[in-house]
Amino acid sequence: MASTTVFQALAGPGIVESARPEPVRVLLLFAPLVLAFPAALGLARSRHGGAVAAVVIVAACALIYEYGLLASVPYGAGMLIGKVGFLTGLAALLIRLALRLRATREHPGTS
Repeated sequence: MASTTVFQALAGPGIVESARPEPVRVLLLFAPLVLAFPAALGLARSRHGGAVAAVVIVAACALIYEYGLLASVPYGAGMLIGKVGFLTGLAALLIRLALRLRATREHPGTS
């Protein structure tokens, strides 16, 4: 009998990894995915959320473009963190736009 973990599946074919992943690996791979939506929602509702979301997008793009900055993150999780950061900033801008449109529809004449 053999067992395949998520980490073995992510590693790719021919790679044999431990069935018990290290806690740091779990944190680096799953924390960005779990925290992305709450972070986007919080950014969208904050006072300067649009500007902060734009900065997050630009920073994530810069980190993805310059891969050397992300290569130092253990377990190859750097690109995942960069991509999730980009998507979080984009989601925050979209949520902020949707909230503004809803507020305009509910209260015409006030912004």
